[in-house]
Parts: sequence; C-alpha cells; structure tokens
Amino acid sequence: MKIKVRGVTYNSVKEAASALNVTIDGVYGALDRGSLEMLGLGKTKPHPVTLEGIEFRSMTSASHALGFSRSYLREVMLRGGPKARERVAYAAMRYKAMIEMDKARDEGGKITSCSATPDSHSEEQPEDLSAS
Repeated sequence: MKIKVRGVTYNSVKEAASALNVTIDGVYGALDRGSLEMLGLGKTKPHPVTLEGIEFRSMTSASHALGFSRSYLREVMLRGGPKARERVAYAAMRYKAMIEMDKARDEGGKITSCSATPDSHSEEQPEDLSAS
C-alpha cells in the first residue's frame, strides 16, 4: 500500500512509519482520522475556539470549561442541530456569567452588571406570601 505524506510517497506503511519516526499503528491511525499531513509532526499547536463571544485557547479547554466532551463539542460545531447548538450556547453564557462573577468578586465584591442597585429598591416591605 503506497502512502503519500506531505508530498512524499512511501511504498509501504512500514516505510512511512520508519521515515517519519512513528509507529505503524500511528500511520494507520492517521489514515483512519484522515490526518496524514500531520503525521510525524508531534503535538500540534492549539487552535483558538470562539463560542458566544468567549475565546478559548483550544477545543479541549472549551470542552472542559463548558462540561462537554471534546468530540461532542466538535460535532456540534461542525454539524450540530439547533437543539445541540442551543445547549452549547447556554453553557457558554453560563460560563461567561461565572467568569464575570469571579472577576467582580476579585475586584471587591461589587457586581456592576446587575440592573438593580441598592438605591433602586423601594422602601416598601414585600408582602408575606406564606399567609396565602
């Protein structure tokens, strides 16, 4: 079986593995994934991912932050339906709110994004709803 990697044709999987300093299983794995061009290059640099205006360092960091598996998040981004995209968007908004809360707490405990301020409350006491 001939293998072509980055413009070089190898006569066998074994020859490609030897030339690229990877295992034979590594070559077959790259064939299965369709990533022969990355074969033998080692770890690749992470690619930034932006979801709902939040930039994550990589797909892996986004999946950890949002609570999804990396493969699920990738599938949703590539060909996910409206419900799946909505789930990811909701998780991203929840994550963004958590980050903003942590930042506000670190800056002295004041949350400025809330529409209600201490001066905006009326002096009236709320009704006691337990009596009904």
